[in-house]
Amino acid sequence: MSTPVLQRESSNAVSLDHLSWSGLQAYRQCGRRFWFRYIAKAPEERTASALAYGSSIHQSVEKIHEARLAGRGIPRTASLLKDYTAAWDEAVAGKPEMTYAKGEDALALKDQAKRTLDAYRNHVLESKQKTEVIAIEHEARFRLAQGDAPPIEARLDLV
Repeated sequence: MSTPVLQRESSNAVSLDHLSWSGLQAYRQCGRRFWFRYIAKAPEERTASALAYGSSIHQSVEKIHEARLAGRGIPRTASLLKDYTAAWDEAVAGKPEMTYAKGEDALALKDQAKRTLDAYRNHVLESKQKTEVIAIEHEARFRLAQGDAPPIEARLDLV
């Protein structure tokens, strides 16, 4: 009864540029939602605060490893929190309505971000002698099978 993943409503074949982990997860959870997001490219009605938060934390943590890769000192928590705030502002600008978990708001998430970044920074400082950063956001694209299947595209956060 459901629409095949690589078919439009009219049954015309669709070609995807690539598949990603998030795309595969979306399809696994709900083929119809995958179709709306990746084939029809329908706009999202809401933005989950967890997505904006995770993306903003990710960008801030990336600054720690960029500094390590360049041989510079680890940024202080205050600097990382400024990076988080800039990333958060960018993540929510022009987006649909933001949805928060019960009892959560942007200020509570910023406070949580400060604690998270401070803890991660301290963890890196304590363990940096044992690890070496080789690459950040390393992109890979490969095919699992011959034929018409789109390639898999991946991004490794830290190598």
